[in-house]
Amino acid sequence: MANVTDPLIAQVSGSDPQNLMEYLTRQRLYDSRYWKETCFGLTVKDVLLESSHSKNCVAIGHLQFLALTLKLLQLHPDTDAVALSFVQQADFK
Repeated sequence: MANVTDPLIAQVSGSDPQNLMEYLTRQRLYDSRYWKETCFGLTVKDVLLESSHSKNCVAIGHLQFLALTLKLLQLHPDTDAVALSFVQQADFK
């Protein structure tokens, strides 16, 4: 199954980070067209780029925001790298 978190990531956190989001919400996101077309093969860099295309969360839309959040939970990136990438973006502050 492609929507499973890497086992090494689960060991670092103590449990699967995707479980922070409710089960039914996760299943709806996995079944959505946006997840299948856009989020399925994204890397951390791609997720950050996709999230920076709009000025705020309302412009993205609720489904897209939740899908990108779930993808970040699935990838479990380094917090410093994510924070640094948002700080360095002058256009999206």
